[in-house]
Amino acid sequence: MSDAVESPKIRWWPAAVTLSLFLVGLIILWGLPDVTQAIRANGTLYGGIGVVFLLLLWFLFLSKLVLKIKLIGLGCLAALGLFLYSSVEIREVSGDVLPILAWSWTPRPDEGLANRSVTADGSSKAAATLVNDYPRFLGPHNTGEIQDIHLDRDWAGKPPVEKWRIPVGEAWSGFAVKGGLAVTQEQRGEAEMVTCYALASGELVWAHGDPRRFATTVGGNGPRATPTIAGDKVYSVGALGVLTCLELTTGKLIWQKDLAAEHKAEKPRWGYSSSPLVIAGPTAESESQTSGELVVVSPGGSDGQSLVAYHAASGVFAWAGGSARPGYSSPQLVTLAGAEMILIFNDGTVAGHDPADGRVLWEVPWPGGKACVANPRCLPGDRVLVSAGYGRGAKMYQITARDGVFGTEIIYESPRLKAKFANFVLRGDHAYGLDDGVLTCFALASGERVWKKGRYGHGQLLLVGELLLLQSEAGELHLLEAQPDAHKSLGSMPVLSGKSWNSMALAGNYLLMRNHKEAVCLELSLD
Repeated sequence: MSDAVESPKIRWWPAAVTLSLFLVGLIILWGLPDVTQAIRANGTLYGGIGVVFLLLLWFLFLSKLVLKIKLIGLGCLAALGLFLYSSVEIREVSGDVLPILAWSWTPRPDEGLANRSVTADGSSKAAATLVNDYPRFLGPHNTGEIQDIHLDRDWAGKPPVEKWRIPVGEAWSGFAVKGGLAVTQEQRGEAEMVTCYALASGELVWAHGDPRRFATTVGGNGPRATPTIAGDKVYSVGALGVLTCLELTTGKLIWQKDLAAEHKAEKPRWGYSSSPLVIAGPTAESESQTSGELVVVSPGGSDGQSLVAYHAASGVFAWAGGSARPGYSSPQLVTLAGAEMILIFNDGTVAGHDPADGRVLWEVPWPGGKACVANPRCLPGDRVLVSAGYGRGAKMYQITARDGVFGTEIIYESPRLKAKFANFVLRGDHAYGLDDGVLTCFALASGERVWKKGRYGHGQLLLVGELLLLQSEAGELHLLEAQPDAHKSLGSMPVLSGKSWNSMALAGNYLLMRNHKEAVCLELSLD
């Protein structure tokens, strides 16, 4: 007769129920309409973490496994946890706020760039002086739309040609281009840099640095705003709110202002991202007065210090207006209801300011607490289309004026265009933009969706004639038709490696793309 004790049967059903409920929850979550991709992705991630925790409880207390197996399992789990804790880092997140992991021993993007020397000579700088300029964020008209360049549609026969590829410091800045010079911002170690490259070769022409560093795991490191080139000067705003004026050809410092300190502003959570706007200033009535252009920026100070202007040549303060906190969009000069004004998307408001003195002409509330990034767009009939991500959607406003008093009313609200990072573009009666990472065609008259197709993530796009250049979040370049009939792709190619949030720049047929690790110049064939 045997004295052996029969081992209890393993209790599998709690684990099976837990996994089944998790799978059902995923099916429901990913099947719900109009749920943002970020909610789906984070629900999956954190739901998965919860399931792992529940399975651990099952393993220890409900499984009826023998103590030896439980101890071995806990030991393996502890060893794995210790290895991951010491070897893996969360260095950044995706546009859907999912962690992007890296081995702790891999170098960071800006290591080794701090001491990079100037390499360009006069010949390389002059080799590309005949291209059209792209002197600021979203191009010559601040819209992301270029009508005087006609791209060849045959990428199979005449694909883009890579002219150069270089490593760059961390930043979400794009390029501004004038003549043969391309200017951007970078973080190199502890220095926040404004850098200038030869458009023809990618060689470094000059670099200006200051000892500042903005770093955050979720938002990424380094400066955010794209520089503005006006005349022979470059204007830039760093992530910590320092406005810098440099000489275009040499990088020599002309003047500098700490916007947050001067205007008693609370720095935005994800860093200053608003690009400077240069406009014509008031005419001097006497020789003692300062005249010429103004540079307009958005420090977001209270008590009338939200939007401010400095004289572009000297840095002398000119005016201030509004009391809204800063958003992440950029000021733009527009004409609405017969008046020229500066349009700005703040944290909590959309406003129009008088360019002569900065006073607020009109202001409408917008839900705060989430990043307001995409620039509002003016449409014929004195309309303004505003869109934001994080489930906010779009609103169309009508701007009116009577006896010098401006009024606003909402024409419609729509959830069909949620522009998170990328600015949307307009062609005819439609807008084209990334709605929570999916390309959509949006009817301007009604706010209805015409079509929505193609998951590109949180990238960027430009309208060139009747074609769209779309940079996906993963760094692929796509050529598509901007037509309301259907989503039609004409070609694509991998360009960048890693998360690519930076805006593109198209100067002539030279397309500049970059992210927080590298920059690439492509030569596009023209029709």
